[in-house]
Amino acid sequence: MITRRIYLFFFDTEIPMGRYIVRSGVVSLVPSLLIGAALAGTGILTEENAPQNNLNDPAVILFAFVVFAPIFESFVMAAGLYVFSFLTRRPLRLAAMSAVVWGLLHSLIAPIWGLTIAWPFFVFSCAYLAWRRRAWWRGMAVAISIHAFQNFFPSLIVAFAP
Repeated sequence: MITRRIYLFFFDTEIPMGRYIVRSGVVSLVPSLLIGAALAGTGILTEENAPQNNLNDPAVILFAFVVFAPIFESFVMAAGLYVFSFLTRRPLRLAAMSAVVWGLLHSLIAPIWGLTIAWPFFVFSCAYLAWRRRAWWRGMAVAISIHAFQNFFPSLIVAFAP
């Protein structure tokens, strides 16, 4: 029953694309922020083990996190989902597999970071798979847009924090 509700939520492409992007962006961002806050609150996520930013220019940070990363990672994600589709055709399983891989990849940069990244990549993967049925470019556009939404607020903090 819960799987069906999750499927209906993420794979409903009858709503306008913009509304889907905002809705899924919020569903991606809020839980990941809560996970990050919980990890920080318990002392598991600290400045020492958080991802390090070596960029100094706020414009470069915003471009890297809100434009470049969503585009690049969405193309790689789509390729990964294609490969995983040889193992299963079930969309929620594909999205879960993608989320685990992306969590592990981000953990290579900062070990605890993968825990905050897995959920957003589940959402991005579901969005891509849902909208890809209508057109490949729609799947990419929606996944990239949700990813940019996800990265926008945290990148502002990174770009303008003292």
